Amino acid sequence: MYSKYYANIILNRLFQYPITISQSYLRYCSLTMLQVKDMSCFQSQRRFIQTTTKTNSLDEDSDPLIKYKYQFPKRKPKTTNNVDINELVTQVIQKVHLIDKMITSIPKTTIKKQVEIILNLDANPSIIVEFFSKKPSFLKAEHLGILVEGLKKYGLKEGDIFKLLCTIDNLEELKMKKIETTFDIFRSVGMANNDIIKTFLRNPNIVRLSYKQILNRVDSLKALFKTSDVLSLITSTPDILFDSMDEVTKKFMYVHQNMGVTQRQMMYSSLFQCRLQHVINRHMFLERTGFFTKEIKQNIGRLSTNPILQNIIDNSDADFAKMYGNMDVAEYQAFCKLLAKERAFVSEDEI
Repeated sequence: MYSKYYANIILNRLFQYPITISQSYLRYCSLTMLQVKDMSCFQSQRRFIQTTTKTNSLDEDSDPLIKYKYQFPKRKPKTTNNVDINELVTQVIQKVHLIDKMITSIPKTTIKKQVEIILNLDANPSIIVEFFSKKPSFLKAEHLGILVEGLKKYGLKEGDIFKLLCTIDNLEELKMKKIETTFDIFRSVGMANNDIIKTFLRNPNIVRLSYKQILNRVDSLKALFKTSDVLSLITSTPDILFDSMDEVTKKFMYVHQNMGVTQRQMMYSSLFQCRLQHVINRHMFLERTGFFTKEIKQNIGRLSTNPILQNIIDNSDADFAKMYGNMDVAEYQAFCKLLAKERAFVSEDEI
């Protein structure tokens, strides 16, 4: 009877080479191995399979010789995040083909590469199929990988990058060179990198702006706000870079002169994200219902009793009507319609 030492040697040799052995000898080795307590080596990934090839040779016990060889288990398709890439690519092709027949001209290897790039942004596979069906041009955008890696280096998180790509229709307009230039421009006016990222995520169209356009708008806003407030305002409301400066000034002057609101309150409200008429409607409603009084010049040490600008313009119509007067939203909306007619009547008289 072989010892544990010799049994292990036999097992190792069995796993190393394809061999031809007799059934009797294999049965003898099996009985020997049963005495080995540690069978972990026998549970490895390698396993024996019996071939269908028959031999005419006999062993010493007149049993037919049987060929045995080892093989590794079949490899599963390459996956990313436990997702079958090949299956996902097939789903993308089928979905996009219903919308754009030209997808057949794109090599499958290219499609697979683009799918892997988006999948590595922690996007859900079902969302990826829908994503490419809405943006089929992304499947052949050669700079997609360069763009994603570049954005990562600038500090953008994977999830934010995917959300950003979902908001873009034409990827050709968003190239890493433009982004680098835009980031440099905002750094030159004193904006911190984290604030630049927030601004870019809120409105990727800032990459279309030139250095002159950004600088001119910053200088114009400095006439209304402190430099630090200007940069904070751009970060929270990037649209202020695209809006007409006349409209921006009108909003500022109305709340500052007609309502007596300070710049600090403007900073914490959505003033530059809404229409001027919206601000006027809310202000006139409060004034006529007695919830707001004009206090441009206040006595030193006296606190204003008026609602803050954020509560006035940032709430929905329903919440606003409920908060001031406990009214129904329909009543407030009726007031807005009457106010519009009143303004139109006044305008006709002026003509």
